[in-house]
Amino acid sequence: MKSLREIFRIGKGPSSSHTMGPQKAAQTYLKAHPDATRFHVTLYGSLAATGKGHMTDVAIKEVLEPVGPVEIEWKPSVFLPFHPNGMRINDWVVYSVGGGALSEGDHPTGLLPASPDVYGLHYLADIKGWCEDNGCAYWEYVDRCEKSDIWDYLREVWTALQERVEQFLTGLLQYMGSSAVPHAYMIDEETCRADLVGDDVGMLIGRRGDTLDAIQYLTSYAINHDAQKRVRISVDAGAYRQKREEALQQLARKMAGKAVKYRRNFTLEPMNAYERHVIHAALQDYPEVTTFSTGTEPHRRIVVAYAKEK
Repeated sequence: MKSLREIFRIGKGPSSSHTMGPQKAAQTYLKAHPDATRFHVTLYGSLAATGKGHMTDVAIKEVLEPVGPVEIEWKPSVFLPFHPNGMRINDWVVYSVGGGALSEGDHPTGLLPASPDVYGLHYLADIKGWCEDNGCAYWEYVDRCEKSDIWDYLREVWTALQERVEQFLTGLLQYMGSSAVPHAYMIDEETCRADLVGDDVGMLIGRRGDTLDAIQYLTSYAINHDAQKRVRISVDAGAYRQKREEALQQLARKMAGKAVKYRRNFTLEPMNAYERHVIHAALQDYPEVTTFSTGTEPHRRIVVAYAKEK
C-alpha cells in the first residue's frame, strides 16, 4: 500500500483531477524542460468538457505563463485511450487520474513520479490483525512504515484544509451579504468544523436551520468534490446545532415517556437526516420504545413506537 501522502495531497482547487492534477503536470513539464519558451497545451475529453468551470486553464497558466506564451486548445470530443482526463503539453502526453495524481499511461496504477509501496500489508483486515497480534494501535503501524516526517505532513494537510474551508465560507458569506467570519478547526481526522461568528448569524441559521444546512452542504461539496478522501464538514452559527441537538434529545425523551404511558405510537414533525439521527440515538437504549422513519424527503418523519417486547 502506498504512502498516506498519496491520499492526502495539497494543491490548487476546486478539483483534484481537473485543477490540481493539470497544474502539477505543468510543473512537472517545466522541471523536465527548463529551456522551453512556448507552450501549446491540448486538453482532451473530460478535462476539456468541464475544464473551464474547474479553472483548468487558470491553473496551467499560473505555472507556464511566467516562462512563455501559452496556447490552450480544447478538444472535449476527443478521448485518449488510457483515461478521459488526458492532456498534452507540447509533445508530452500525460493523464490526470484523480486525487491530484498523474500517469503517463503505462498502467492503471502507474503514478508520476513513481510512488513506491511503503506498507507491507494492503487490506484493512490484515492491518487490523497485525496490530492485534503485536499489541499496536493503527497510528503505531503508520509510524513504523512511513517516513519520520509524516506527522508534520499530516498537520500541514489539516492546516491547509482548515484554510480552504475558511476561504470558501468567506467568499460565500460575502456573496450572501453577511459580515460573519468563519473559524474552522479539526475535531478529529475525519471532521472539520466551522463556526460562523458575527452579528447577523440569525440570518445564516434560517428557519429551523434550513439556511445553515444549505451553507454546510455547499461547503462540503466544494471541499469534497472530486476528492480522493472525503472529510465530514460541520458548519454552525451561534451554537445553533448544539442547542438544537439538546432540544431534540429532550423532545425524544418526552415522546418516549408518552409512548410508554399511553402504549401508543407518536409521529414527530418532519426532520432532516441529521435531526432524525439525533432522535434515533437518544432512544436506542430507551426501554419499551423503538423508533423508525417513515415518508419521503423532505417530509420524512420519525415514529416513536411503543414496543413492550423490546
